[in-house]
Amino acid sequence: MGKNKGYKSMISAIVCFIFMAAGAVCIFLAARTTLTYRFSGKKTVAVVTASMKGGRFRSVEAMYYDENNRPHFCETVYNGIATVGDEFEAYIHPDDPNKLLRMPKTWLIVLFLLLFGSMFIGGLIGLILSVRTHHRITSLSKSGTTVQAEVIMINRRGDFVYDCVMNFVDLDGETQTQTVTFTKTIPAAGEKYPVVYIKTNKGKVFCELIEL
Repeated sequence: MGKNKGYKSMISAIVCFIFMAAGAVCIFLAARTTLTYRFSGKKTVAVVTASMKGGRFRSVEAMYYDENNRPHFCETVYNGIATVGDEFEAYIHPDDPNKLLRMPKTWLIVLFLLLFGSMFIGGLIGLILSVRTHHRITSLSKSGTTVQAEVIMINRRGDFVYDCVMNFVDLDGETQTQTVTFTKTIPAAGEKYPVVYIKTNKGKVFCELIEL
C-alpha cells in the first residue's frame, strides 16, 4: 500500500465534489433566471432592433410596446441567432421592464439539463467511489493485517503498472485470492510480496499491496 494512496483518494474526492458542485450551481443559476422570467415576468411580443457581435459574445437589443403603447428598447437574452427585424415572443423581467428574455427552444433546455445533469451525476459517482477508497485505505492503515502473498498471475497494464492475482492465507486459515496493483515494483510469478488486508464481518476481504 503506497504511502500516497490515501492522499490521492482524498484529493480525488475533493475534485469530484467541486465538479459536482459546479454542475449543480450551473443548473441552479440557469434554471433560476429562466424560471424567474417565465413565471414572474409578463409575456409580450418584441422585435429585434440591434444585434451586435463583440468578440465571442453577441449583444441583442429588442423593442416592445407596453400597455400604454410606449416603446421600450431593452437589453435582451435572445437564446439564438438574432437578426434585426425578427419578431419573437418575449418575457419581461419582473423587476425591470427594460430587460427581456426569449425562451430557449425545448431541445436546448433538454440538452443543457442532460449536460450538466451528467456532470453532477458523474461528480457524485466519483465522490462516492473516492470516499469509499479513502475509507478502505484508512481502515487498512489502522486495522489491517500484514501477510505474505504469492503472485499467481500477472497482467501488465502499462509501464510499471501490473495487475496481479495473489494468494495468501488469512488469520482464520482461509486461502484468499485477491487482485492487487504493482506500480513501483516489477512482480515475478511465484514470488511473495507483503500485502495488508482487512476482512469485514460479512467475510468480504479488502487487500492492498505494500509498496514503499
